[in-house]
Amino acid sequence: MHVVAWVLFVGLCIKAGAILVSFLVSVFVNPAGASNLYNGLNLSALMQYDTGHYQSVVLTVFFLTAAKAYVFYLAIKIFQKINLIEPFSEDVGKLINGIAYTTLSIGFLSIVGSSYAKWLNKRAGDDVIQGMFGESAEFLLLGAVIFMIATVFHRGIELQKENSLTI
Repeated sequence: MHVVAWVLFVGLCIKAGAILVSFLVSVFVNPAGASNLYNGLNLSALMQYDTGHYQSVVLTVFFLTAAKAYVFYLAIKIFQKINLIEPFSEDVGKLINGIAYTTLSIGFLSIVGSSYAKWLNKRAGDDVIQGMFGESAEFLLLGAVIFMIATVFHRGIELQKENSLTI
């Protein structure tokens, strides 16, 4: 799992970096770069419609990708800090809470991005942005499950502290 987390973290970092660099190129160097933003994503019609909306959509996609990379970074930190003899520690509990809050934030940002894309689709008529924010419900559910796990984990920390105090 540690290796898988590293692979996903690096892959998402590369994706976020590619989105950011291609976005900066399309805004400051060559506006035609919006026609192939990342992996065939063509937002040139949106950029021609309004650069402010174009920037909002691309930055939202960038922040979603960066937040997903951050979740896997926290998972890597958990693998580094976990002690299987006494697994319930404050550091790991904070990391699990961080994953829960970040995952919930991804879900909420996806909902906002999806609503914005629907609204923008009615205005600009660009169907490309409609499918870019599809996993909002999944991330909200995942965040809620991880938050429940974090709550149980904090109870485990309390029990482990009580157990270490008893003779």
